[in-house]
Amino acid sequence: MADEEAPSDSVEPAGPTDSDNGTTAINPYAGGSGGGTLAHRIATSYLADMLLGAGRPETDELPVVRVAFQTDPDPVDDIRVEAERAGDRVLVHIAARRKPNFTRRHAKTAELVGTLLDQIDAFRDDEHAYVAVAFVGMTNPLREVQQLASMARDNSTEAAFHGQVHLPGRLKGLDNRYDHLTGLVQTARPEAAKEDVRDLVWSLLRRLWVLEFRVESDDETDWVDIGNRLNGLARDGRTGADVRNALHSVCATQFDQKGTDVDRAVVRRKIHAVLAPDRGRSTAAWAQLDEEQKSAFVAVHNSLAWTLKLPRSKLRGEVQAELAAAGVGPSAVLITGESGTGKSALTLSAAAALAASHEEFQFVALNLRRTRDSVAALSRDLGMPLASVLREMSATSRVLIVDAADAVHEGRGPLLRELAATAHEAGIGLALVTADTAVDEVAGTLAGLYSGPREIEIPGLDDAELRFVGAEVPAIAGALRNLPAKSLYRRLVVVDLLARTGATVSTALNDWGCLELIWSNLIGRTDPGPSSGEARTRALLALSEEALELPEADRIYPTPESAALDTLRTDHLVAPPNLLKQRSDFAHDEVRRFATAVRLAQAESVISLLRASGPVRWAMSAAKLACEGKLSDADSPDTELAALVEQFDALGDVSTVRWKDVPLEAALEMANAFELLQSMLHADPARADEILATFIRVVALHHRHDDMVDVARGEPAFGHGGPAQRSWSSTSWATCRCRPRAPQPCSR
Repeated sequence: MADEEAPSDSVEPAGPTDSDNGTTAINPYAGGSGGGTLAHRIATSYLADMLLGAGRPETDELPVVRVAFQTDPDPVDDIRVEAERAGDRVLVHIAARRKPNFTRRHAKTAELVGTLLDQIDAFRDDEHAYVAVAFVGMTNPLREVQQLASMARDNSTEAAFHGQVHLPGRLKGLDNRYDHLTGLVQTARPEAAKEDVRDLVWSLLRRLWVLEFRVESDDETDWVDIGNRLNGLARDGRTGADVRNALHSVCATQFDQKGTDVDRAVVRRKIHAVLAPDRGRSTAAWAQLDEEQKSAFVAVHNSLAWTLKLPRSKLRGEVQAELAAAGVGPSAVLITGESGTGKSALTLSAAAALAASHEEFQFVALNLRRTRDSVAALSRDLGMPLASVLREMSATSRVLIVDAADAVHEGRGPLLRELAATAHEAGIGLALVTADTAVDEVAGTLAGLYSGPREIEIPGLDDAELRFVGAEVPAIAGALRNLPAKSLYRRLVVVDLLARTGATVSTALNDWGCLELIWSNLIGRTDPGPSSGEARTRALLALSEEALELPEADRIYPTPESAALDTLRTDHLVAPPNLLKQRSDFAHDEVRRFATAVRLAQAESVISLLRASGPVRWAMSAAKLACEGKLSDADSPDTELAALVEQFDALGDVSTVRWKDVPLEAALEMANAFELLQSMLHADPARADEILATFIRVVALHHRHDDMVDVARGEPAFGHGGPAQRSWSSTSWATCRCRPRAPQPCSR
């Protein structure tokens, strides 16, 4: 802080002249040893106003939004305060002086006046800005300068002000103080012509605030008041005095040493340990953002078979560690895995538990499907930019969690990019929850924002977890034994749906058989009430047509009945209502996959319906399941497979080549996979090696785990001998081991 002057005889004698020659004794603080302490306490007052969103007279009652320290090259560089609201902005440049002496020949005060004038000269004509002298201990000269400045601000012209000051008998003593101030201006600007000095005095006074701060031991009235005003922001077990003291020691003192420019978000983070996390923020904006977060949480089903919850403690701890690290970085983490493995439930519950147990972690969760279509629209709802709201989080680790990030396949990629950019702007970490089928697209939205995002995979249920579920829900225990590493029955959502069918399942069903059981016993069941099973199934199939965005000509199901949707919501098959979206939506991607697979399988041509939809990328897994249904129901599975291969080859030629694999993957799931492949080889012996190589590639890409291939998926190709074995050994999977064969699927 600037040096400060405090002469022992700073209170001048009453009279029209003053004999002070500026050679008085210097207060110990004048050299700066105590001035810094005063400036820090003054800055603490402004930091408190910033936390409270409060205005002050010198800011024209606009709330303080920014405080800067040691603002060189500003002439007045001790403290700069910025206040703003609704486009109106005020700057106040503050010189902290213990006891300035506004007498005409006081050298240090003349130097101060020169600095104030230099700062005023630096203001733009259109800039709403002031200079201020902040001090402790009011004296009569200071009070008179304060009055002169107030009068100048209240007059529109210098002539009117000058006449008011010098009106005989009206304002006792002010004309004398005006003369002293004129002398100080002459000393500060010796080159100024006499006729210009009067304008300089006017220029100074109309921009000047003279501010007393009672913040030191002789009079701590204002210091105590700061603590009282901050009581409402204190964390439980703390007081406003604790918050004030932290503002002084952790913020003002350190900010001054570093020459820092800070806003409320920075200050909140510095003193997070003493602040109540949900207080002192933009209340209305956070209330609206909380509604968005509730919408994200309500879309997630956290229990299995209504009441059973899997501990998954080790995995939960790993997710919490990744979230905490991302928030500190800040960096990005992708939380991925197959659809239905419980990624969303685990991530959101882990984040909530971490925030509840560790005060240095905060998060906001949004669902990419359920939130607004743009950050601009969301910001309008909040009443302020989303980035500004997120910056008000104050913990050491701060994260934005975006659930359902795989909705990039549904046209939400631009929104995800906007959210990532907003999180980056706010200086917080980012966690994206996405199905493994969309990892590349989701990671692509982070380009140029978060480099090298980490990935953590949420696997399907392991054998121990399956045994735990089987013990708790014995009716389905038989379906959960001896499963391959990648199985529909390792998906938490599928196990939950299966458990809620009420059926007893003694052995594993194939994928289509599992769907049929869930469809008939859960989705299509008729309970006492207003909606029939048929109405429920029609409702889900209508939602699948909406999700596929089929043209009206290709839709065969009417608008769902409200009663059917209500019962489907009760069964966690349809998501809770979303006020931001007109149409209903599926409760989970797996339910959407099942309904879409049924709708595709019902079509005379799966491909024609996919073409009508785009085809949309997310429907690929549903198309595979539909192909399984077609093969299961076909009078001649060989003929059906040949037709499907031809159709999907054509689709792959005009879309992405990945579609070509869909019927081959479906064939490998069938109990008669060996015979289906054999029929393809016999139908086109000239291409036998090529066909076998294609099947092996599909197995290697889609049916491996930890460099191991399940026998049930690999054996149909490998069992054909010679050409197949040569093709297999030519792949990079030649050293892969085969997992033990799981029991062959059978009907319930």
